Amino acid sequence: MKDKIIYWDYALWIMVFSIIFFNCVVYIGQFLEWIMPKFDSESKKTRLEKAKILLEVYLQIALLVAIAYIMREVVGHYMRMIFKINKNPDKFATLIVSPAVFSQMINLKKKIVFVSNNVLL
Repeated sequence: MKDKIIYWDYALWIMVFSIIFFNCVVYIGQFLEWIMPKFDSESKKTRLEKAKILLEVYLQIALLVAIAYIMREVVGHYMRMIFKINKNPDKFATLIVSPAVFSQMINLKKKIVFVSNNVLL
């Protein structure tokens, strides 16, 4: 028997999980953008304000990671209860959907650019 190169049923589950995760992370990203302080590029930044922005970036990324992990575990648990799913398509789906979260987080992107240009140098 020849080894399979592509497992179509596994690929289908990766797509299903990606669609579910995409819908979830869009709302997670919007929520985090709403609750986190907005970036003000006009004001002069003191050393303390730069450190505060860096901490905001760390906090927002940590919250995003924690919420995404919880979402992945909960969705994976219930999907496995309902359907017979082999392997871990949720892990691949998480990697595929991750860029979608950051693409909509405009304030976080502005803070990351500011931090990389002004704080980490």
